[in-house]
Amino acid sequence: MPGVTLGDCGPKIGFQGIDNGFIGFRNYRINKESLLDRFSQVLDNGDFVSSFKSSEERFAVVLGALEEGRVSLVGGAQVYKN
Repeated sequence: MPGVTLGDCGPKIGFQGIDNGFIGFRNYRINKESLLDRFSQVLDNGDFVSSFKSSEERFAVVLGALEEGRVSLVGGAQVYKN
């Protein structure tokens, strides 16, 4: 579709069963009802609002979810080492 870009991030070393990709939108309209808005919303007038006080706090929450996966990787490596 015009304005939508899909891509593959390539292989993950040590995790061949996990496939990562990306999606980008440029000049593409998305229905408000289709937005993922667990932490932030776009109001009817177009204003962006967030339950977090700062963008740094919002970034830390998102990063925390990724960190949990990395910690489990290290734990798994310890269990399955030779």
